[in-house]
Amino acid sequence: MLSGHTDVVPVAGQDWTSDPFTMVERDGLLYGRGTSDMKAFIAIALAYAGEMVTRDLKIPIHFAFSYDEEIGCLGVSGLIQDIAANLPLPRAVIVGEPTEMQLIGGNKGSRSFTAIVRGVPGHSSEPDRGANAIIGASRLVAFLDDYQQELRANADPDCPFDPPYTTFDIGLINGGTAANIIPGECRVTWGFRMLPTDDSDAIEARVLKLTCSPNHMFGVQSLLCGINAKAVTDLCDPQNVCIFLNRQFKELGHSAQVGCVFGTGGMLDFQAKSRRDSD
Repeated sequence: MLSGHTDVVPVAGQDWTSDPFTMVERDGLLYGRGTSDMKAFIAIALAYAGEMVTRDLKIPIHFAFSYDEEIGCLGVSGLIQDIAANLPLPRAVIVGEPTEMQLIGGNKGSRSFTAIVRGVPGHSSEPDRGANAIIGASRLVAFLDDYQQELRANADPDCPFDPPYTTFDIGLINGGTAANIIPGECRVTWGFRMLPTDDSDAIEARVLKLTCSPNHMFGVQSLLCGINAKAVTDLCDPQNVCIFLNRQFKELGHSAQVGCVFGTGGMLDFQAKSRRDSD
C-alpha cells in the first residue's frame, strides 16, 4: 500500500516569490506548497499506475490517500476503517513522507488540547473588580515554556530524535472582546509531542494539575474563575508503534536508527496493522 495525504499547510502571511499552488522549476529544484510534503510522492505513485497494471503482480498495490492530515490526521481514520473492512491486510505500508529515503524506526506521539480560561469580565479601569482571562492564559503558556526548558535540560544526547526530548507547542491563543473590557475568556490551543520512552499520561497530568489551581492562575479572584483543558487529538500509543516497526525492520534485515519527530497518518496505519497482527 502506498499512503500519502493530499492536504498541505496554509500559505497565508508567507512571502512567496511565485504562486505556491503552481509548481515551478528553478535551478533543478521544484518549488510549490507541498512539493515534498507530500504531493511529489502522490504524483509519482499515480504516474506509475499505468505501468503497475501492465505487470503480472502477485500481490496487489493499493493507493491510500487521506485528507486533513496536517490538523491532526483526521481524514485517515475513516480510510483505515474502510480498508480493514473491505481489503486484505496490507503486507506493507509505504508512507511517502520526506525522510530522504531513510527507514524510520520510531515516531513521536502527539496530544493536543484546547484550554478555555474563564475570568471575570468588567471595565478595564477597575481591574481589581474582575479577573483577566488572558493573564490567566499567559501563566499557562509560561508554565508550558518552563516545563519545556526542564525537558530540554534533561535530554538524552544519544536520543535518535531531533530535538531529543518531548516538545510542547502553543499554536493558537484567542481572547478578549475590546481594549476597555477585562477579558472574560481566553482559549489556548496547545499540545506536546512525546518521546516513545516518556510517560505521556504523567506529562499531561502535570500540566492539567495547574488547571486545577485557579489561585495560581488568577490570584485574589480565583474563586470566581476557572480553566478547562479539553483533549482534541491523541495520535496513538507511540511505544506500540515503535515496537511493531522495529520488528518489521528486523524481518526485512534492516536496522532503523532515525527517529521521526512529526506525526503522520502512517502512525495510525501501522497501529491498525499491528493490532490486527496481534489478534
